[in-house]
Amino acid sequence: MLRQVPPVEIAARVRLGALKMLSRNWRPPLPRAVEPVPIFTPLKDPQALYRSLDAAGLLSGCIEEADAVLDGRFTLFACLEHRVDAMPPDWLAAWPEGQRWSDGCSFDIAIGETEGRDVRFTWELSRHGDLVALARAQFLTGDVRYSQSLDLLLLDWMDKNPFLCGPNWISPLEAAMRAIAWCFIDEAAPIRQEASRRSFLDMLIRHGLFIERFNSFSLNPSNHLIGEAAALFVLGRKLPDLAMGRRWRARARGVLEAEIVRQTYPDGASREHSVGYHRYVTALFSLCLCVCGEDEFSEGFRRRLLSMYEFLARLMRPDSSLPDIGDRDDAVALRLSAPSSRTLLDELCLGAALFPDSDLASAASQDASAEALWLTGSPGAIEARQRRSCDAGMGLVLMRGAAGTLAAEFDRGAHGYDVVASHGHADALAVTLWKDCERLVDAGTFRYNGTAEWRDAFRLTAFHNTVTVDGMPQARTAAPFRWLTLADAKATGELFSDGLDWAVGTLEPGEDRPWRHTRELLRAGESTFIILDHIEAAGDHMAQAHWHFGRGEVSIGGTSASVTCGETGVVSHLAACAEVDVEFAVEEGWHSPSYGIREPSASLLAVAEFQGEVLLPWVLTLEKSARTSRIEPDTGSATAVEIFCGGDMYLFLCRPDAGLVHIGDVRFAGRWALLEMKEGKIAAAWGADAWALEEGDRRLFTAFGGTKAARLYPRDPE
Repeated sequence: MLRQVPPVEIAARVRLGALKMLSRNWRPPLPRAVEPVPIFTPLKDPQALYRSLDAAGLLSGCIEEADAVLDGRFTLFACLEHRVDAMPPDWLAAWPEGQRWSDGCSFDIAIGETEGRDVRFTWELSRHGDLVALARAQFLTGDVRYSQSLDLLLLDWMDKNPFLCGPNWISPLEAAMRAIAWCFIDEAAPIRQEASRRSFLDMLIRHGLFIERFNSFSLNPSNHLIGEAAALFVLGRKLPDLAMGRRWRARARGVLEAEIVRQTYPDGASREHSVGYHRYVTALFSLCLCVCGEDEFSEGFRRRLLSMYEFLARLMRPDSSLPDIGDRDDAVALRLSAPSSRTLLDELCLGAALFPDSDLASAASQDASAEALWLTGSPGAIEARQRRSCDAGMGLVLMRGAAGTLAAEFDRGAHGYDVVASHGHADALAVTLWKDCERLVDAGTFRYNGTAEWRDAFRLTAFHNTVTVDGMPQARTAAPFRWLTLADAKATGELFSDGLDWAVGTLEPGEDRPWRHTRELLRAGESTFIILDHIEAAGDHMAQAHWHFGRGEVSIGGTSASVTCGETGVVSHLAACAEVDVEFAVEEGWHSPSYGIREPSASLLAVAEFQGEVLLPWVLTLEKSARTSRIEPDTGSATAVEIFCGGDMYLFLCRPDAGLVHIGDVRFAGRWALLEMKEGKIAAAWGADAWALEEGDRRLFTAFGGTKAARLYPRDPE
């Protein structure tokens, strides 16, 4: 595993280990006088904020969140409910299985060597999102029930979690998220009793000193680095009269300016190759912009942050959800609305509020965001325009139907960020698909700690909609956030048009992966997809194509299968159209819709034996009445499939050697062609590596030397 750790990180970890040994009894001196300043501007006008939330229909939601906490119902991550019989909760409880965590020195607690316990659950409770909900309700209503409960919980947490004791003082990132929450709480519903408030402010300063001393600044770059810097910046703005506050603010601003460039591509996509963590760090950068002074961040910082929002806007599906790519633990920078792992409206509305002159914003939108109102005072209405198919960034192809009801994602990018790839999955060339509901799902993440088998299963290849060979995953794991080998795919072609989208990606052979996999994804109309898997490997092998449909029931009939989603009744059909024998079988599948939750998934395994190389065409249709039919061509080895779906009819022709396919009146020379048929005639045609297309005595297309994927007929005007 050491070969995956850069020397600079090894040195940093040695230094950090030595620092912890020397810091067991570290109790830094605290300033005698502390005068925090308000930094959340909308809180300065409570009546205006109340009216805005009420007008947007968001007021009752704020109260309901707080009432749930009063009732002993805490929300972990996006939707996992944690009930307590009596307040306050046990801050050291270990979930889902196991005894309480030790309340001894934090540096002695081993969090990665425990079966059944995931410290992320304990940390999530102590990020204090539920306490922020109480503070918001107190701010809006003045009801003392909320402030009394809030004070009780804060004081109890400080009593049960002394500085550098227990699991909640292990991670600087956890201290960072808690410190941000406390800064907001101190303005929305400050502790009134003088001695208790002084204890609170002292502990808040200790959070900053802890983050500064044990930060991730010299370790491998990740969202931890951004989260810690964001907290130091917020604390620095909150405590401008303290020398340490000014120091935190200046250093953090430099880190944030550097990391927004280093950890994203120029188009704004995250280099961690995780949609969930892209969402998280976008919120962290935005929070800092909301509380910063005038022109504190550069124009380059602001432009890159806008690009990050534009990437999220491209990802958004018709139901405002986002696809799962890579790890996701449902982290938020500051919980200012009901937690949700699916909708992107809050994030995009905040982006529109921060960048009102951008394409994100629209005065006509009816959407409003509690997060945008609490941070900017503006509802941040977004432009609800139809998104087109595109290469969205980080190697992710998005296919969107013209009617705005379809969303498909094709992952042909890097495994993750650098050699560590801590939050990347071995999911090269995986496809996810949404229409009316999720049709092809990414398995998600489930849990990070407590069970190595499940951590590996959810990030390895078989839990994604892609291909394995001989049961081998595309890459090998080394530790919960490390890989021994990587699976970096690359883009090798694309075509986006109203009638058809096409994209191709390739996974080259690598260490422990002696095969090449090339996948082509075609979208025809609103309900038809064709997937071509070309696998090359010396000798005899077995290819396994994995398909995961989420909630539903699978029925198999020969070389085709149908999946019915029980909740919505929608039906998806998958047909294998290969020249070799393909066997379908139902496999045990799992899906994690939110961190900490695992539920069965309707999953299929398609197996084909081959020697040297094999081409596996698949037809996926999304209408209940859709059907496919194989046709025997008049020429030799070739695939010909009629597809009937949603009133559309297509003829798909495929021949790997780009030879001649002759079927009825149609003659095609090339690798593949998709023909849209109307009244028995070709109405439109697309093809790849094509030489000629004829229908009867009509010559529809000819090319000297062939052509890459393009529309063959009718031809675009020159």
